[in-house]
Amino acid sequence: MDDKIKAEIEKLLQGALKKIEEASQKAKLELERHEEKMSLFGHRLRQAEFYYEKGEHENALKAYAMALELNPNSPVAWDGKGMTLGNLMRPQEALQSHEQALKLDPAFARAWNNKGVVLGELKRYKEALSAYVQTVKLDPGFATAWYNIAMTSAVLGDKEKMVEGLKQVLRLDGTMKEAILDDFQTFIDEGELEALVSQASHGTG
Repeated sequence: MDDKIKAEIEKLLQGALKKIEEASQKAKLELERHEEKMSLFGHRLRQAEFYYEKGEHENALKAYAMALELNPNSPVAWDGKGMTLGNLMRPQEALQSHEQALKLDPAFARAWNNKGVVLGELKRYKEALSAYVQTVKLDPGFATAWYNIAMTSAVLGDKEKMVEGLKQVLRLDGTMKEAILDDFQTFIDEGELEALVSQASHGTG
């Protein structure tokens, strides 16, 4: 092999190595930018949750919006935005946010429950009940969802389903007894309600 061909091959190899190095550097920079972006997203999400817990819903909404600009594929951020919009009395927008969360993660039990809450506020009770039922299919230990099933069933006049929901609530969370006694007096005879709660306290029924 003459020197001219060797030089040409070496030149081609050097060019290929340079391209590989450039691609590697580019991938490294993109990874660093992504990590920085996700770090900032995490900060914005924690900030939004902090404001939400403090009841500063306008600030929470702004923080959720900034988080979603950084990561529009976060079901947690969409669901949090939905809860915040619900507290700001913007139920249609809240529903859209919860539905977006579920589009991204159909197995997100909390988002199904929150969707049910908004549908209930919109007086779409049958749809709300379906959302709560889906919640407990995904998470059978979700006591609040069972409570919502009981209340929505009561509103729809389905006493059997209401009682079933209440039994599940009492089995999962004994601290909800007082709330049940207060909230369900309109829907069930007082003696029957007290007996239900009492049976749960003694682990019978």
